[in-house]
Amino acid sequence: MNSFIEIVETIKDHLSVLDEFENINFIISSTSSKVPNPINKIYVTLGIDQIEISQGAFSGYLGILEDKEIYGDLNDINVGMKIYLPKTMDGEICYDVFSKIYGALLEEDNNFNIQSIKCEKVNYDSKVSAYTMECEIKISTLVGHEEIEEQE
Repeated sequence: MNSFIEIVETIKDHLSVLDEFENINFIISSTSSKVPNPINKIYVTLGIDQIEISQGAFSGYLGILEDKEIYGDLNDINVGMKIYLPKTMDGEICYDVFSKIYGALLEEDNNFNIQSIKCEKVNYDSKVSAYTMECEIKISTLVGHEEIEEQE
């Protein structure tokens, strides 16, 4: 991982190519791309809300890989997600979109290491003429940062 934003980009890329999301536009909130005003179709924004880094147990010891001791940190990353629906749609569809997203993210064949996914209630935002739902994806990663050759 070269940067934390790669996690958000990987999630966006994973979801964007799935057939069930062909009518949804995914946007990374920290880029220049923004949702239009007013909202005219379904949008989902993704971005980092919080990062907490702590040393792994046993002074960061992660194990041995190819005769080298690996040390690293535990990263807890909260990815914020916001679902936007046009006011012409039923706001309850936010829950359907959320359900499809968490289903796609919790598939067995991905490597996101998701700890939890949650959503809040649906709100109407008159500034963008849309129903919105705030969501959060909690991800944990281990990142190796030091290798020491094992002594023989």
